[in-house]
Amino acid sequence: MSSLSKGAIVASTINFMDVSVNDLGVVMSATDPYNEGRMLVEFAKYQLGMLPSQVREIVHLRVDHFVVSAIDYLPRQLKVGDVGVVTGISKAASCKDRVEVEFGHDKKINVTPEQTLKAPPVFGCFGSKVYSTIDWQKIKKGDCGTVMGISSDRDAKDRVCIKFDSYPLGINMDDSMISLEPPVVQQSSLNGFNMSSIMAELNRMAPSEKQKLAEKMRQMTAEMNANTNRLRALGARNHGGESFNGLRTEDITLISHAHGRSRRAERNILRKELQAAIKYGKKEYANPGRDGSLRWRFTYDGVVYITDETCRHEVTSWRIDGNDEDDTVLPAEIELAGKGCHAVLIVDNSGSMRNTDVPGYKTRSEAVYDCLIRDFIKEQVRDGAAKDVVVTLISMSDDATILIKTHPLDHSLISQIEMIKSCRPKSHGNYIPALDKALEVMTEDAPNRGSLLLLVFSDGAPSDQRGMECEHGLPVFQIDRREDPTMQHRTSASAWACRRSLHEKVKVECLQRVKRIGQVFGRDRVISRMIAFGPPNEDFQLLSEMASVLPRGEFQ
Repeated sequence: MSSLSKGAIVASTINFMDVSVNDLGVVMSATDPYNEGRMLVEFAKYQLGMLPSQVREIVHLRVDHFVVSAIDYLPRQLKVGDVGVVTGISKAASCKDRVEVEFGHDKKINVTPEQTLKAPPVFGCFGSKVYSTIDWQKIKKGDCGTVMGISSDRDAKDRVCIKFDSYPLGINMDDSMISLEPPVVQQSSLNGFNMSSIMAELNRMAPSEKQKLAEKMRQMTAEMNANTNRLRALGARNHGGESFNGLRTEDITLISHAHGRSRRAERNILRKELQAAIKYGKKEYANPGRDGSLRWRFTYDGVVYITDETCRHEVTSWRIDGNDEDDTVLPAEIELAGKGCHAVLIVDNSGSMRNTDVPGYKTRSEAVYDCLIRDFIKEQVRDGAAKDVVVTLISMSDDATILIKTHPLDHSLISQIEMIKSCRPKSHGNYIPALDKALEVMTEDAPNRGSLLLLVFSDGAPSDQRGMECEHGLPVFQIDRREDPTMQHRTSASAWACRRSLHEKVKVECLQRVKRIGQVFGRDRVISRMIAFGPPNEDFQLLSEMASVLPRGEFQ
């Protein structure tokens, strides 16, 4: 096992495939499930299993950790000392030896490791706990805060944003204003007595006097809590009790994460649009997070924006202004009123799953089922996350067959998966009937569940078009092109246009079915994972697009 952990930035020391010496990669896992003794590293184009001797660690670079610019780059208003956060490696073909760093105001720049410096240790990474060494407004020396991201202030780009309970808007602080350990604070005094004197005085009080004092303190605490609750209730009706009207739009603190940035890029939403939504938009409760945590929904100028309860962490966003009208959100048609999760697995059982190009496995199919047993069932059961989870497994071939239905996620599920693994994949993989079957079983079990998980495992594009006829009534995918180049059309160009039209039809119907699942149960209540098995030259475009339909979708 490698000593490097997930998120570490490494440089290749070998030439292999499209990877050259000094190309940068991100460690995705300290162990490669298919190659013992190797780690899984993602480079610009490939994920490879690498030996520790085949990479060298770039010590001061790590995904989601801070760095300091060592260069001036005037075209992007970057100066030496500006603080940025590493978002990943460069995907540009000409910049494979660089990392992508986000500086203030969405300035993402590809830089070499030598163009960055290690950030002050006190900055840590997102979520690090620090202590104030200064008094400022409501913040007192010794208060504990959380590192939320880089500074959004043009005049304070050498700082990071720290959130304190007493100042939830966040304050931009440099390394001289915070520390990793609580600073020494002089003992408080009250009416001429220090705290030790007060405690000694309390110890000298009679028991009856102590009881009276304790009762009075309980009454005061109850009154304070009641007032706090009234203020919170008023605040929830009026933008969460937090006013943004006095701030410039660009000064509203916004913490972006990889998922939120990805969704904004896909939907052409600017960071400033989200800041404007927080300041001016309509605010209402959103569906809660997977752990039940409060979330807010802001709607403004054609953009819907979901945040956490602090209104500072970006969860996702989408357009409803016509530029992205497919993302218009409607109330869920079926309420998930139960508890636990229903995990619906769609596994490709087409003939191509017999291919033997997955290292360490006889077939692609065997690799899928082995990963399900090892990484899904055993890991969830071991971590105690399998409670109140049921599993349905749908085999995707010419039609959709339910092989396991609402079975509890426990060790007894493994023997059933082992039996299914021994079956020989055959024929074609049709997405549409499998997605229809998934919606059907989800609907039947919905009253018993609180959330839904859709996992689709496939090694390529769907085959649904093979059973369809084009606008001329001809099954163009069943006609041998070598024997009839025009495929019973007037020209080959017309035939190929019909084939492209059917491909597009299948794509639209698949995307609509994933969207429909979100409409029925609530877009934020369905987690989707589209998982590709096969070499990079396979066609995974539709799987990737299906993953982007719902806010909590991912392509892997």
